[in-house]
Formats: sequence, C-alpha cells, structure tokens
Amino acid sequence: MTLMEEKPIKKCEELKIYDLEMNPAYPFQATRKDAHRLGMWHKHFDCWITRRDIDDDYVIFQLRSDKKSSFKNCLEVTASGHIAAEEDVKDGIREVQEELGITIEYNKLRFLGIFRNIMNVKETDKKEREFCYTYAAESECQLEDFNLQQEEVAGVYEAKISDALKFFGGDLEKMVMRGRIKGENGYNDDEKIIYHNALETAFVPYFGNYYLRVMITLDRFLKGEKYLAI
Repeated sequence: MTLMEEKPIKKCEELKIYDLEMNPAYPFQATRKDAHRLGMWHKHFDCWITRRDIDDDYVIFQLRSDKKSSFKNCLEVTASGHIAAEEDVKDGIREVQEELGITIEYNKLRFLGIFRNIMNVKETDKKEREFCYTYAAESECQLEDFNLQQEEVAGVYEAKISDALKFFGGDLEKMVMRGRIKGENGYNDDEKIIYHNALETAFVPYFGNYYLRVMITLDRFLKGEKYLAI
C-alpha cells in the first residue's frame, strides 16, 4: 500500500469538561478516551421513545451490540450519545437517526431533567461521569420501522409501561418484551422474558432506581401531566 492509499487515522472525539456543578473546568476539553479514563464530567444525550397502542402505552429499549466495549447485549435507553465539544445539547438528536434510523424533531422532545451518571466500569476501567440530558419522545413508529446501526445496536425491544413500572418497582417477577434483532441476513422477531433476579445483568446498571424513576416519569408524560422530573 502506498502512502496515498493509506486509510486516514480516525480522530478521537473531543468533549467539553465540567466540574460537579457543571461549571467549565480544567482542562476544559479532552478526548472521550481521556474523559473516561480520568473520570472527567462531560455532557450526554439520552432519549426515551414511547408509543401508544389500544391496549397500553409502550417504552422502547435499545439492546447494545456485542461489539461494544462494555455492557454487551444489555438493554438501556432507546438512543443516546456523547455531546461533542463543538455541539450543543440539542445536536444530540442525531443519535436517534444514527442508531435507530428514524427521524424525530428536537422540538417534539420533552425534557425530563439531568441525570448525573456515576459509574466505574470494571471491564474497561472507564470512569463514567456524565450529565445526562434526558428526554422523552412519543412516536408512532413500530419496531419494524427501525433501521438499526449494527455496530452500536443489536436490537430494539418494547415493554408495556404498566408492566415496567411494576417490574422495576419490584412487584412483578418477570417482564415480557417483544423485540426485533438485526442479524447478518436481515431482521428477526424475538421475545425476551426478563426475571427480576436478573435485572442487574440484563440492563445497563445505572444507580439510584434509575429505570423506575424513568418509567414513572414516562407514565406521567403520556398522561399529559405538566411537571416531569427524573
């Protein structure tokens, strides 16, 4: 291979750095790798997608790809991603298009609050310190409408919010989720039955009853209630 044919080196994403009170902090900007290695606070975009049906309201979870560096094949927020140094938080809406292949306008999102994610990931030595700007969106899309970014997302699953409330609250032993996974030869329908004693391994393990707080807030969101907070 000649010099002219060499592949370009991928530039590492730069993030703005903050203190615990979200004030700009030294070194003010760092690579994503260094921010995770040193536990520097930075901003993140999270979007939970919901839909209404005749029988119930639903929430959609993303199944992380087995190509991810951590929490492979775990369920989590529908779409999410880091806010690069040159971006505003609203630019995070691109994650919905990139990961799920559907379009949602930023002005259609409902802000739920900022979740401070603190997580030390043993398998990668990452120290996650994130201000997660968390949003809800209502969509008419069915699982069959998603076109998944395979290197990031292995599948999407939906659960009834009424079941999710009981499950994450500890009053339901198992939760049934209908899903769609992406394989080498296209998409396949799937079903997951998650038992409560496997909650910490089936979902990305955010602290502080995170999933219960989200489900309570999404339920209020779909009921049209004015005041929302995670």
